Amino acid sequence: FASETGVSVAAEQDSAGHDFVLTAASTGDIAGTVAFTVTLPEAVTVTLTWTGFTVASTGIDSAGAYGFAGVPAGAYRARVDEYLFQPESLDAFVTAGSDVPLSFVLDAVDIARALNLRVRATGD
Repeated sequence: FASETGVSVAAEQDSAGHDFVLTAASTGDIAGTVAFTVTLPEAVTVTLTWTGFTVASTGIDSAGAYGFAGVPAGAYRARVDEYLFQPESLDAFVTAGSDVPLSFVLDAVDIARALNLRVRATGD
């Protein structure tokens, strides 16, 4: 593959015959844990968004740890939304070479209240 120089790219326009790879100028990492006030559920997902768009998601390990490596510098929101637990979101600002710690503690929802709301909503 040959490298090209002198190619201009403008928003909303095609550049036929050119392939580009965009690399973030500076990156950092986001990592932490997800803890629960009751038993740790299986298959928990942490979602990372940037300006409202999902840019990454990952699961947790048996200790509740998760991580996103090589995150481009900028402002992000991490969210855990697990069935029968109150969802939680935390904001993170990543800078070059930073390690941003974000840890969640999710509370179980009131099962009786959740079931009551479901019955009212569905009429069952």
